[in-house]
Amino acid sequence: MAEKNADKVMAGRIGGLARARRETNPKAVGQRGQRGLLAKFEREVPEEVTDPRERARLAHLGLKEHMARLAMKSSKARRKPEGRAA
Repeated sequence: MAEKNADKVMAGRIGGLARARRETNPKAVGQRGQRGLLAKFEREVPEEVTDPRERARLAHLGLKEHMARLAMKSSKARRKPEGRAA
């Protein structure tokens, strides 16, 4: 089991180094990802909302909801199973 994890860690490291070698602006990678995620929530805003500011507000609310769900899921995953001693 530990070997599989070590292989995944090494593969991730290699991928990160390969991307870093190609990028001249490391912040651009994260910014592209953020724009892509926000665009997903903009597509989910109902079509009848035509005001650009309102669409952006609703998209940001969708993003906040998504992040809150991830935080809750992460919190649950970190909890110790009941009945087990530390």
